[in-house]
Amino acid sequence: MPTEPANPTRSASPATERRRVLFVDDDTAFLDTVTELMSELSGGTWEILTARNASEAFQILQQRPVDLVVLDVEMQAIDGVQVLSLLNRSHPQLQKAVLTGYATENYRAACLAQGAELFLEKPSTPEGWASVHAALQQLLDFPPERGFRGVLRKVGLTEILQMECLGRSSSVLEVTAGALTGRIYVEEGQIVHAELGEHTGEAAFQRILALPGGQFVVHPLGQVPARTIRNSWEFLLMEAARVQDELRAELAGAVEERAGQPTSSVAGPEPVPAAPGQPAVGAVPEPAVPDQAPGPAHAPSLGAGVSGGTGTPEPSAGPVSGVEEAPPPPASAVVICDDQGRLLYEWQCPDHAAWINLLEFVSQKARRLAPAEEFGGFDRLEVFEESARCVILLRPGFAAGFVFGSESLVPSGRATGSARLRENPGAWAEWLRQRSREPGVVLRVIRFPDRTVVSDLDARDFSTAWLDHLGRAILDTYEVLQAHHMRPLRLRWRYERVTVDCARRDTGAVLMLFSHTAGRVDPAPVAATLESFRTAPSVE
Repeated sequence: MPTEPANPTRSASPATERRRVLFVDDDTAFLDTVTELMSELSGGTWEILTARNASEAFQILQQRPVDLVVLDVEMQAIDGVQVLSLLNRSHPQLQKAVLTGYATENYRAACLAQGAELFLEKPSTPEGWASVHAALQQLLDFPPERGFRGVLRKVGLTEILQMECLGRSSSVLEVTAGALTGRIYVEEGQIVHAELGEHTGEAAFQRILALPGGQFVVHPLGQVPARTIRNSWEFLLMEAARVQDELRAELAGAVEERAGQPTSSVAGPEPVPAAPGQPAVGAVPEPAVPDQAPGPAHAPSLGAGVSGGTGTPEPSAGPVSGVEEAPPPPASAVVICDDQGRLLYEWQCPDHAAWINLLEFVSQKARRLAPAEEFGGFDRLEVFEESARCVILLRPGFAAGFVFGSESLVPSGRATGSARLRENPGAWAEWLRQRSREPGVVLRVIRFPDRTVVSDLDARDFSTAWLDHLGRAILDTYEVLQAHHMRPLRLRWRYERVTVDCARRDTGAVLMLFSHTAGRVDPAPVAATLESFRTAPSVE
């Protein structure tokens, strides 16, 4: 980051390129309408594809590249949230948005957590359709970095089979656990045969999905040895889920006996239970200083750790209380996962699934939030609550979450302010100009729900569309954190060269303070400004 933040617009793709957009909705009349309207609004720069269900959508994605998928939530057979989860794993590069008539807060949080970049309500006016088109065009203008696959991709056998069947693929799923090797044969989206040792057909299929660990590989389908399965793949998966518990103990003993040692679970190993009077494997006493993550010997080292690049704890940036900053409390929870979503280590964090979901969301959002050539690589997200602080680190090969304090992960409602109250951008711009600049901060920006952006500097070197994109992504992060029962007062996104401190008002307005990561920034004035913005009455 230079003396003034560099122009981030060159990360955007030209809007004049012809883009391919896939709309997925079980309402055929709606698909006809959206095809006509979006073709007109895009001026012919969009190629519109449509699918009436998930199966058709996956077939299209197999046949041709697509720039953006726009999904409904309420669909028959498999809903939009489930489709998002599958797309998140099978097509991590693909931009995803939700366009629905069921715009509830629960759906919104669930879709954002599953990888949706936008959650929009189906419009009923020409102005509403123009707004939807503008929002989707902005997504197309700011695609994710090429080659990014995300930090966490927790793909289990069930998810792989769903993707293969929905896409009407023909393949062989080979699963190895110790000395046991099983195969599931899929032909044009239907499971036709399975074999594991002396078992074949549905008995073998159920045992393969119940294996306690191992690896899997997907091969092209050759000749099918036999056709021993007639039921639909949906029925098979439901039945396998029912009988898994009965088979798991039996198969775990077989795997250990033949392999000589237990293997890691495909969907993530469970923690090893503690012996009486002894700590669990990998467990350590509560850490007093977060310079090094506690964990088993095979867990990756965190290097600089939570505190900073030098190993010396940075000045705390905790909650504001008379603008005084207290040292961080001891860690109260730790989670470390590898880049496949497998749990490497946890300490006092029983809800593993929620943490993996949160880490996956941050891994996606962080790399789409800012241009790498300007901001550098992503380092961490810090979440400041009333009496707690959460730190999420992303590193090559693994991700980690730490909680300091005692009030994270507790039930909380949404912000209680009036989300429809219109702020006065001009008055807030004046508020910024009159407030003394925090030492080390080079730019201050407020993004409003109507997509207006104001700054205390001449923003000619900045793309308003990019600042709007950044503010919306920060709002999405607040929504997902609240869905995971956190109550964030402010956030800090730290990159290699740029740090963005931010806070949200109940109205949806977001204040973003940009500073040099390498420079020393006093956290107290930054925290005070964010708190003043968050709690101030509406500025007239």
